[in-house]
Amino acid sequence: MKERYAKDLIVEANTLKTLVQQQILPSAYEYRKDLAVGAKNMVDIGIDASAETTTLTELSKTLSGFQDLVTKLTEVVDEVESNEHEQAKNACKNIIPLMEEIRVRTDKLEEVVADKHWALPKNTEILFY
Repeated sequence: MKERYAKDLIVEANTLKTLVQQQILPSAYEYRKDLAVGAKNMVDIGIDASAETTTLTELSKTLSGFQDLVTKLTEVVDEVESNEHEQAKNACKNIIPLMEEIRVRTDKLEEVVADKHWALPKNTEILFY
């Protein structure tokens, strides 16, 4: 049962890593780029872009260090896989907290990134449709 638990966590962590790298981060980067271009264009023609820059700042803060978390998750999964003796204990102690931190950041990005840029169903769509 311990082996199954550890293997399930490893699969979940790898799935999360793939989702973040292939869907979430590219969506957030694209939205950030669009915000930056829009804000610059507005400033260039003399229009106040404070709303856009506020959103851009919030988005950038959320993204800061996010890729580092995914890299760390990869390292922790590799470490857990290499130590079969304590795999379940190490998976619980090391993988779950990282996955939770990534989930919190992903939820924050989901709130900020515009629907047209978000590649996955949002929580509100899943809950209420």
